[in-house]
Amino acid sequence: MSVRRCAAWVTTLLSAVWCWGCSGSARAEPRFSSADPTAQEDFDDARRAFEDGRIDEAGELFSSFIAGHRDDPLLHGAELFMGRVAMRREQYQDAAVWFERAAATTDGDLGATARRELGQALLQAGDPDRAMAILEPLAGTLDGSDAAELYGALASAAEASDEPERQIRYLDAYCRYGGRQVREQSRARLATRVAALDRQALERLAGSLPHTGPGWAAVVVRLGAMAAEQGDEDEVRDLLRQVEDAGADDAATPLRASLEQMEQVDWSAIGVLLPLSGRARLIGEQMRAGIEIAASGEHLQALDLVVRDTADADAEGVVRLIDDLVNNEHVAAIVGPVDAAQAEAAAGRAQALGVPLLALSINPDLPGLGQWVLRSFQSNEAEVRALVEHATGSRGVDTFAVLHPDTPYGRVLLRLIEDEVARRGGRVVTARAYPPTLTSFVEPCRELAGLDFEALIVPDRSRTVALIAPALASVGLWSQGPTSPLPEEGRGIQLLVPSSGFDPALPRSAGRYLQGAVFTTVLWTGDTDPVTARFVEAYRATQGSAPSPYASQAHDAIQVLRAARGAAATHGRAALLEALRAIDGADTVGPFDGFDESGEPRTPVRLIELDGASFRWVEP
Repeated sequence: MSVRRCAAWVTTLLSAVWCWGCSGSARAEPRFSSADPTAQEDFDDARRAFEDGRIDEAGELFSSFIAGHRDDPLLHGAELFMGRVAMRREQYQDAAVWFERAAATTDGDLGATARRELGQALLQAGDPDRAMAILEPLAGTLDGSDAAELYGALASAAEASDEPERQIRYLDAYCRYGGRQVREQSRARLATRVAALDRQALERLAGSLPHTGPGWAAVVVRLGAMAAEQGDEDEVRDLLRQVEDAGADDAATPLRASLEQMEQVDWSAIGVLLPLSGRARLIGEQMRAGIEIAASGEHLQALDLVVRDTADADAEGVVRLIDDLVNNEHVAAIVGPVDAAQAEAAAGRAQALGVPLLALSINPDLPGLGQWVLRSFQSNEAEVRALVEHATGSRGVDTFAVLHPDTPYGRVLLRLIEDEVARRGGRVVTARAYPPTLTSFVEPCRELAGLDFEALIVPDRSRTVALIAPALASVGLWSQGPTSPLPEEGRGIQLLVPSSGFDPALPRSAGRYLQGAVFTTVLWTGDTDPVTARFVEAYRATQGSAPSPYASQAHDAIQVLRAARGAAATHGRAALLEALRAIDGADTVGPFDGFDESGEPRTPVRLIELDGASFRWVEP
């Protein structure tokens, strides 16, 4: 994780505790006083400007004060506020210089305040090691919001310096001093950092952290999960006694669950978390249909699906669903959820309880939350990488244009495209956004026609792609593959479309204008592959329509679990996880080559090209 991201995280959390110079803050300030009434008046005027949010005026007034009152006791106070002005302007290097000058004062309170804020500035400036060196001597000298501010900054500095044990110690102190809001905001991050530690580090922390803090509880829960993985029931019981003695109810619950898991796991039961009502209901129903086809498994042992609706669940609700599936239904593994925030909450809980979670999410960061978390969905990053690699490698394209909807998805795809093109030495000549409700694309296409580029990427739905393609042709931009004839008028371009824009019906609706267009997709219903053909036939028979990529990817998640169940050494969750991480293939519709060390799918993205009246797979 980057230094700036860590610093931003702690600064966000600290907003619940204190912010630099916030008017009305309850945080204790040093006393700023002078025997010179003129100096005092000038200082107070500048301070009021700062506290009223007139930052530029405050900077000018404090700068003038420093120039005119170099021998006044308020000089270092003015330097402190100049540092705060620089922080508000996000000029962190300058802020560090001012805070360091202010810290030279002989006033103990002012010096301590300046050193605290110097540490924050250094952290924001990208110097976490020096920030820790400045801030650590203050540990144990503060209380209340001052202590919370200090330990939050130290936790961020330790994370940026890749010192997880140190970070956990400071996060624990931050939670203890920061109050309820801070504890709630930091709990998931604390669990994530604890989950990444080995046994030796956990044992060191368990022996040194105070038993009254959330850090110790998280460490003991993780030790209990590790013991449960190894089948060491005695250790789990011993840890449970320790947390009960300490009154740590939050830690006792998952430890009791670990004991129950060791005693009972229903090997045929698979938990499923999907949105089966609300706005995402159609996607959830498609996924459920795909899962049920895989679970019924003709000529295979049927799996017992325990399905839960996630439509109205917040993070805490998802945690409760996971607890129910593990503690009451005794499922061997869980598939889902789909929503990014829900998947993150589910991943944290599955990691704590020691149950394999195969997330149906495009978020590529999920597996980083712990070893029990894997992901099987094709990500946006992987699709963009495959399209750009194909264009630059196989087609020799150097220059790109992007025509995208002005939506969160469109903006995310644009950022990914720009990054990937730059990484491969190419150039995005232009990026044109359009309203998501637009239905006539002649004008944006006419703007593109005047620019020099070789490939156009359109990350949108298939029905929009079917409108854009003829609009491009009307201004002389024709989609053209390597074997397509040159257009009589205008010029040929390589059209590239992520899976959101693929539809087997496109040849009928816009085939003339999409010749040579390359799409990513995990499912082509016209594929003659036996596994795909059986799945498509079964889906049509049960649902009366062709399956979607959502349905096929959910189906494949169950197929991956089937393969792992067959390879597991014992009927336990730890054995199932080990088998999941070791398998290198399964009877899936889409390509699947196993998981990498982080839990990401080692799955090649498949490309498909429109050639004449039908599609054909693009050979790697």
